[in-house]
Amino acid sequence: MAAASSAMARPFRPIVHAANELGQQVVRISSFFLKELWAALRQPKLILSVVLGPFLILATFGIGYRGQTPQLQTTLLLPQDDPRLPEDPAAYRDLFSSVFVLDNVTRDRSAAEAALASGRTNVVVIVPERPEDQVLNGQQARFDILFNEIDPLQSAWVRYFATVAVQELNRRVLAGLVGNAQAPAEELGRVAGQMRGQADALEQDLREGNAIAAGARVVALRQTLGAVRTAPSLSPIMAISGEADPLTPIEADLAAIEGDLLAGRVNTPEQLQRAASLRTSARELEVQSQRLTQIPPDVLVAPFSIEARNTVPIEPTPIAFFVPAVIALLLQHIAISLTSLSMVRDRLLGAMDIYRVAPIGPLEVLLGKSLSYGLLLSIVAGLLVLLVTMLLNVPILGSPIWVAVSLGLLLFASLGMGFFLSQLASTETQAVQLAMLVLLCSIFFGGFFLALTTLWPPVRAISYVLPVTYGAIDLRDVMLRGIRPDWLMLAAPALLGVVMYVLAARGVSREMATQ
Repeated sequence: MAAASSAMARPFRPIVHAANELGQQVVRISSFFLKELWAALRQPKLILSVVLGPFLILATFGIGYRGQTPQLQTTLLLPQDDPRLPEDPAAYRDLFSSVFVLDNVTRDRSAAEAALASGRTNVVVIVPERPEDQVLNGQQARFDILFNEIDPLQSAWVRYFATVAVQELNRRVLAGLVGNAQAPAEELGRVAGQMRGQADALEQDLREGNAIAAGARVVALRQTLGAVRTAPSLSPIMAISGEADPLTPIEADLAAIEGDLLAGRVNTPEQLQRAASLRTSARELEVQSQRLTQIPPDVLVAPFSIEARNTVPIEPTPIAFFVPAVIALLLQHIAISLTSLSMVRDRLLGAMDIYRVAPIGPLEVLLGKSLSYGLLLSIVAGLLVLLVTMLLNVPILGSPIWVAVSLGLLLFASLGMGFFLSQLASTETQAVQLAMLVLLCSIFFGGFFLALTTLWPPVRAISYVLPVTYGAIDLRDVMLRGIRPDWLMLAAPALLGVVMYVLAARGVSREMATQ
């Protein structure tokens, strides 16, 4: 019977063996699965940083992001000798959109350009001298716009909104032109010529002391003035010249002459002067009517043009603009990763116990590591700058010394931040995760691809605790603008690095304290 059972079970032995082997593999795999899962669950900091960290960063960015449309502080530069244009900003606010925020009106070009160069204003709008003369001569009156921007995206915004602004100005003028396009300007010129002749006769009557004839001339002039007032072609002239009502001075002169005649005064110097003014005003209206008929149609429908000029030495390409920020971001991330992992690894390998009994202080530990990593990263930074200038044609318009200073301060602050973050991590995995969270913050809040002005000011405060923010600003100033970085932008990363080193030294000091 046993032999028969053995013979019957023989075909199933491979199946049983395979099942046993599969069961053993499941047991081995599940043991590693449970081990790693338990190890991860025993690290609440890691779980919180993985789940809450990215969520908080994205939520903060969503709250603080205010959109790409910029608000450009604008200075309006008026012609020197044009008293018709007041210097009160309130007179021009309705001509500017929400993008161009008018905050200053001046006639001093040097002061306006100095404000643009120093960053006190973003845009200078230069009003042409007597634009109505250029339009009536058949030429577009050009508004020049000056701005100082190395960001290609911001430059495109300025040019786009400048074009929109001049189109709105053309639309306002065109509304006055097209609304009465059927009325011939020749008729207005004829009536204006008639009024000029009547003004000549009035002046002659006044000189001769003929009050009766002068009074009749005044009545005739009022009738002619009424015809001019109702002429359809008057509004296009008013739209182009920018005058509220060119007939108001004529009416005032006529009223004054009529009042003198009623009072019995004839041939006074003031009367003669007003009569000459009447003749001059009528002549100007006649000339403008004649010139209106000679304006080319393309100038008539678009009397104003615009030229936006960037005042930076070289307008960088998108690659050139982003390269300084990329260099700063890479160096910051490498520095934070190296230093945080180094301190965590020393803690896990028991090196802290050796430091505790050795004649060495916490600051000496940090400075020794900083010198090592600082030298390594300085070489990396130098090679990166050399490669981007030679292979990507990214210019360095400023002094290489300031490039070195900017990179040195960036590395100093980044190394200090890495040492500080190492105090928050218990394992290498947590250190890596914290470094990645800082990298994510730097991309969203460090001015890497979005201007800092697009962030809500309370949220923008996050940008100023990131070394990459200062590194990108300083490198762009030196490399692309050719200027020395602002002292505040140099002092800030230095202060940030000092604070990070002090906090890190206190943490290391507690770890090295004799138990």
